[in-house]
Amino acid sequence: MHRDERVQLYQLLLDAYTSRNDLERLFWFGLNRGLGSIAGETENHDDLVFKIIQNAEQDGWLRELVEAAAKHRPGNQRLGQWAELHMPRLESPDCAPAARLSFDLREIRGIAEEAVAVGADLTFQSMVIHEDTAHLCLRDQNTLRNCLVRVHGPVLDTETLAGRFLEEVGHARQAAAHHRIANLLAAGLTTDGHPYLVQDTGHADILRVSSLGVTEVIDIGAKLADALTVAHNRGTIYGPIGPSNILLTADSEPLFTFPTLPMFAPAQAPPPTTEKDVSGLCKTLLTLLNDRPGGSTRVTGAPSSGSVSVEQARMEAKLREICAAASEGRLIAAAVRDRLETAKRDSAVARRTSRVLARVPASTADGLSENEVAFVQGDLFEQEADLVIGFSDTFDTATDGSLVISPSSLQGQLVERIYQGDLGALDADLQRALAHVAVASMETRSAKRHGKLARYPVGTVAVLERERRCVFAVAFSRMDNTLTAQSTEAFLHLSLGNLWEKVRRRETDRPVAMPVLGAGLSRLELEREMLVNMTLTSFREHASRAPVCRELRVVFHPSDAAGFVLPVGQ
Repeated sequence: MHRDERVQLYQLLLDAYTSRNDLERLFWFGLNRGLGSIAGETENHDDLVFKIIQNAEQDGWLRELVEAAAKHRPGNQRLGQWAELHMPRLESPDCAPAARLSFDLREIRGIAEEAVAVGADLTFQSMVIHEDTAHLCLRDQNTLRNCLVRVHGPVLDTETLAGRFLEEVGHARQAAAHHRIANLLAAGLTTDGHPYLVQDTGHADILRVSSLGVTEVIDIGAKLADALTVAHNRGTIYGPIGPSNILLTADSEPLFTFPTLPMFAPAQAPPPTTEKDVSGLCKTLLTLLNDRPGGSTRVTGAPSSGSVSVEQARMEAKLREICAAASEGRLIAAAVRDRLETAKRDSAVARRTSRVLARVPASTADGLSENEVAFVQGDLFEQEADLVIGFSDTFDTATDGSLVISPSSLQGQLVERIYQGDLGALDADLQRALAHVAVASMETRSAKRHGKLARYPVGTVAVLERERRCVFAVAFSRMDNTLTAQSTEAFLHLSLGNLWEKVRRRETDRPVAMPVLGAGLSRLELEREMLVNMTLTSFREHASRAPVCRELRVVFHPSDAAGFVLPVGQ
C-alpha cells in the first residue's frame, strides 16, 4: 500500500472509530481477534489506530480489516468507497470448494501418545463430530484415564494463521488454570494443517445426557460458571461454549475442555458482554434439562410427593430465568454462578433444620475424649455457636456485581446475615481486628483494579465480635490481582493451626461451627473427604496438647451434605 493510501485509511479509521471500545467491538464481532494482543494497553487513540494498520499490513490481514470495518460501519460511505476502490472484492467464497476435515487416525494416536506419557497404551473410545470439529476420546489402558483430541476443520496454511492459533492457545493455557478446565497437554497442526488440541480429561467422557434433575443441572451450571469466571478474570476471551466443550464423569461431575478459541468462534454475533459470554453454557444447561427422559422435573432419589414437584417446578423456572438473562448478555459468568448457587442453596429451605450426621472424639488420646467433633447438616449461620468464615489474604468484602466477592459465598452471606448488609461495619471490625497484624505487602491500584490493596500473611485470623458471638475470619487463600482466590494444601494446614490457637485463647464454653474450608470458591483442588480429614487431623493434633473448644461442628449445607463418606469412628 502506498504512503497516500495509508494516510487516507488512517484518517478514515480515526473518523469511523473514535474510541478503544469501538475498536474492540470491531475486532471481536468482525475479526474474531483480541485487540489487546495486537496493540497492548496503548492509551493514545491515534497511536492505537496506527499500530492496528501497521500490524495488519505486516501480517497480511489488511484486506480482512478493511472489509470488516466497512461492514461494521455500513453508514460510513467514505470508508465503503475507499474499500471498493483500494480493496476490490475477491471471488466469492461460495464458489470455492468446501473444506473437508480429514486426518489419519494413526497420526492422531501418535500425537496423543506423545502428549499423554511415554509408553501410554491408547485405545479409541468414541468420536463426536460437532460442526466442523472432531472430538476423539482415547483411553490409556495403563492408567484408565482418558484424553480428548480435538481436531479443527480449517486448514491453517499460512504462517500468520498458524502463529495466531498457537498464540491463542498459549493465552488460554496461561489464563484458564482451574480444576474444572481439563489440562492442556499439547497443541499443534496435523500433517494436513488441521489444528489440534490434546487435553487430559481424567475419568470424564464426552457428554452423556442421562436422567438429570433440575438440582443436578443447577449444580453443574454453578461449577462450570465458576470455571468461566476464573478464565474471564485472567484475561481469556473464549467463543461461546457448546455441548461438545463439556464432559461429565460417571457421577455427573462436570469438566470443561478448552472452549472455542476466538479464531474458531462461530460467525454469528455473540451477546453484548462478549468477553464474558455465558450464553452457550446456559443453552447447554437447558439442553440437559430438556433431554431428561419424559421431560420430568424429578430429582434423582427424591420422594415423589406433590410438594417436591412444586419445589422442582419453581427451581426449573428460576433456572430458565437465569439462563434467559445470561443469553441476552445481561449477566457475566460470576453473576450466573452466584444466582445458580443461591437457587441451589434456597432449594433446601424446607430441610434447613440441623441434623447431626456423626460424632467423633475430639482427640484419640486417653483422657481427652470428653470433647467432640460433630458433623452437622444444616445452615452454618443458624448454629448457636461461634463461627469460622474463610477469607483471602486481602480480606476483601465487596460483593457488588459479583466482581470481587461472590454474594453466594460465606463471606457474602456474612455481610447480609450477620451484618445486615452493613459492609462498612464489617470492614471497620476487620480493621480493628487486624490493627496489630503487620501488612505483608501493598498492591497498587493499577495492578489490582478492584478491592482492597493491603495483603496480610496467609494464615492470619481476625476475630470479630458480633451479635454476642465471635466470628473467626481466616485468611487461608490468596487473592490474585485478577480477583481469583486460590488456596493450597500448605495454606490450609497453616491456617487451621492458627485458627485452633485463636479459638483456644478465647476460653469460652461455646461450640465453634465451621464449613469445610477449601471446598468452595478458594478452588483448592482436593476432594471434600480429604479436606474433612485434614481438618479433623489438624484439630486432633492441637486438642491432644490442650483442649481447643468444647465442641467443633463441621457444617454441611443440605444441598451439599450428600454423596461423600464421613470419617466416622476414626
